[in-house]
Amino acid sequence: IELDSTEIKRHDVSHVMVNVAQRASVLIKANDPLSVGQYWIRADMMQDALDSPSPQPYGRAILHYRDEAENNNNNSNSTIEPSTQENEAIPSDSVDWVDLVPLHPVPAPGPVTYRMILDVDIAPNSQNVSVPTINGITWVPLKGANTLQQIIMGKHTSSFPPSHHVLTF
Repeated sequence: IELDSTEIKRHDVSHVMVNVAQRASVLIKANDPLSVGQYWIRADMMQDALDSPSPQPYGRAILHYRDEAENNNNNSNSTIEPSTQENEAIPSDSVDWVDLVPLHPVPAPGPVTYRMILDVDIAPNSQNVSVPTINGITWVPLKGANTLQQIIMGKHTSSFPPSHHVLTF
């Protein structure tokens, strides 16, 4: 069980909310006696985090377990519907990120030799569209080579504009 490449201690919940760019590996307990070996897997995009509604805000799939008869016949074309509902409401036992702790805690490196304060926020821009900012500056995508490629080619880190958020220590 891991979250963003960090193994975490077991935490039993019926669903996990994951934000953009987050990754989670989970173990699914598929032991509902009414499920007939089929479960809905849902991935719903959090619409309130978007500036405009997504034309495809959700993903749906059926997780199917073959039973012994299917294994013997090599047949996996079951037409039995899962016992759960496709659009069930999100249960109230959502994971609280504060409760998640690393399986193998690693102390922070030290001693501190440099300190930098980053103010990360989401704020409206001049068109009143909510955009992420770091220290009040909106990121602007690069055109052409990425930052590391440009540095390898000899561009000095001080020559990047503030909107590229290049931090030099």
